[in-house]
This record gives sequence, C-alpha cells and structure tokens, in this order.
Amino acid sequence: MTIEKILELVDSLAPNNCTDEQKLYWYNQCESIVSSKIIHKYRYIETYITAGIIELPEGYNSDDIEAVYVNGKICNSYGVAGFTKRLNEEPVKAGVVLRERFEEAVRTKYEGSISFSGSNIVMHSHPFVSGDTIYIESTVFTGSVKVLGTSGDVLYTSGSFSTGSCVGKAKKLLEKEVNARMPYDRLYIDYIMAQMDYYNKDYEGYNNNMYIFNELLDELVRANKSKAPAMGLKQLIHIW
Repeated sequence: MTIEKILELVDSLAPNNCTDEQKLYWYNQCESIVSSKIIHKYRYIETYITAGIIELPEGYNSDDIEAVYVNGKICNSYGVAGFTKRLNEEPVKAGVVLRERFEEAVRTKYEGSISFSGSNIVMHSHPFVSGDTIYIESTVFTGSVKVLGTSGDVLYTSGSFSTGSCVGKAKKLLEKEVNARMPYDRLYIDYIMAQMDYYNKDYEGYNNNMYIFNELLDELVRANKSKAPAMGLKQLIHIW
C-alpha cells in the first residue's frame, strides 16, 4: 500500500478536519516506529580503514554500522583496529554494511498561476521533479499526471490539455510503498486515527485504535522473526 492510499483511507474511514500536514506527520511517526523496531533496510559500501578508523559517507557514524568485512570475512571492533596496526598503518580496503536511516515523507506543493498547452504545464518556480506524479486542481484541468521531465518552469507531462491559464493548486502524490506489508499495513491507519482521536479528546476511540495498532505491530514483529534469515553466515565471497 502507498502512503497516499493510507491517507485516503483515513479520510474515508474517519472524516476529519485535520490538515494533510498533520496526518502526514503522524504517518511519519508511525513509520519511524516500524523502521526502528521491525523493518531494517541496509546499504553496502566499499571504503577504507585507516588507523582503526572506518571512513564513512557524510551523514553516517559508527552507530549506523551493521557489519564490516575485510578480505571477505566479518570482523569485530578489535579486529578493525588490529588490521591497520599489523599493516604499518596502511589503509585497508573494507566492505561495510550500513543501516539506512529513516527518511520522512514530505509533500511538495504549489499554488499560483498555471498554464496548460498540449502536454506541457508552466508553473513559476515549481518544486516538482521528473518522476513525480502530481495532482492538480484548477478550472482548466483537475486530475493527476506524471511528470516526464522539467526545464525551468515547464513540466513535460503524460497529460493532454486544452490551452489555457488560471490560478490553481498542485501537490505531489506520495506513491512510495509503506514498509509494513499486507495485512499489517492497516496499522498506519489505526495509528493516525488514534492520534486524531487523542487531539479531539476522544480517549475511548484513542485507546481502541492504539490497542489494534499495538496488536498488529506485535504480529508483524512475530512474523518477521519467524522469517528472519539464519545469522550463522560469517563470510562474503567475491565482494570486491
């Protein structure tokens, strides 16, 4: 399920006066819980160990390291420091598995003059990029289109429009898939509805939705543990 679908279902199941920004904020809260407790994503980099210090990309630190491989074999922190000492402080090539940090979903929006012509749309200083799917509300056109490319203020899209100009709104649709798979993806909906209940002082509704959220979260934890790969493998072959 996508983030956009989650937000749509919240509005259809529990009509509300909360803003899009508030609901997206609560979604990000929920996704950060899922990402930290259950769904871990990783990236592999090749780098060097110099004087026992591992060179990492900007924005990462030692807390993000899941594993370090030298010559295809996993090594602990003592081994990392020892490699460079034995080699007279010469940098040692290493493979590092980093745990990806949670990135918040952000909605980009535009409001102002919009001009349509053929498959092109002009929005002055728009925030959209190639690959975005945007939803437009205007008197000339209302609906979603895919951005195929941009050049300055011009968006080249998958649409076909009558020529015209007006004042309108556009927003990026959040098409990224959520981390929790079916049937556990309902937990996002329950979490957001619980937060809406709490701020509306509906504490019974809050407790009910949080109970369901926690039950689904626990089920997802158990499901992931039962399918977790064996941890006995300690060597990577031909990683360089």
